[in-house]
Amino acid sequence: MTKNSKRNDLDVDLMDTLGRRFDVKLNDVPDHLLHRSTLLYYVLCALILLATDAPGVLDSYPLSVAVLFWVVGFATYIALYPPALLTVALLQSRFVRIPMPMPVLCVLTLVPSVGLAQAVGDALTGSESHVFAPTRFLTLLLTVHPMETIYSRFVLPKVKEQTTSAKARALLQKPRCVSVGTQRLEVCRILHVAAQEHFIRIQLEDSHILHRARLSDFVAQTEPQDGIQPHRSWWVSRSAKPRLDRDGQRHVLILEDETVVPVARSRLRAIEKWLKDDDANQHMAAAE
Repeated sequence: MTKNSKRNDLDVDLMDTLGRRFDVKLNDVPDHLLHRSTLLYYVLCALILLATDAPGVLDSYPLSVAVLFWVVGFATYIALYPPALLTVALLQSRFVRIPMPMPVLCVLTLVPSVGLAQAVGDALTGSESHVFAPTRFLTLLLTVHPMETIYSRFVLPKVKEQTTSAKARALLQKPRCVSVGTQRLEVCRILHVAAQEHFIRIQLEDSHILHRARLSDFVAQTEPQDGIQPHRSWWVSRSAKPRLDRDGQRHVLILEDETVVPVARSRLRAIEKWLKDDDANQHMAAAE
């Protein structure tokens, strides 16, 4: 695993003003920040900041420069959030995991954002503003932080839920593959796999592959939704369209290509549940 992937696996433990703890995964932060609901909230916050002019920016700059001040400040504030969260996550992973209070995070990102916006405004007007005066900055902080609290309380939970659902759907729609020697095979092309001494025989839709390997190594690459192992020597894909039947005193799976696969008695209940769940999923897909 690379350093970047390890960082993306990190999550940040945060705490809002009222003491509620919540976590955010770093690899989800870009999706959260660019989500439609978040972008709409950005616009609303920017309009409120411009209309209320909490720190009195219009007292120091003309309207056009004041608008640019807010654009630069707001964009910088959003851009600084991912690296700020990454820094907090790294500290939490190396030291005691104490939740980061949102007001502290707000100050850490707000100070450089206001500083850059003020530098741009002063450079364009040739004047010296006083946005960092204690009372003016405190007024701005008391305006921005409630906006953060509202976002984390009411907007972020829905954004996280929708982001997770979208990623899950994308994962299901993406063809899954397994490695067989130097080949990569799409799971949906595999009908069944049978162990034959030191080899496995992989039956595809139009051909088969005989490869020296253990069945357990193949199964380890699959997911429960891909297929099931009805017997220690067999693995059956959903694509094989299996149905449960009896052959004398034992249960078997009859596949669409008429292959008969034995079912171990100890795995019968798991097979029945798997087939039942598969039928339910097919009915749901047909209804959609």
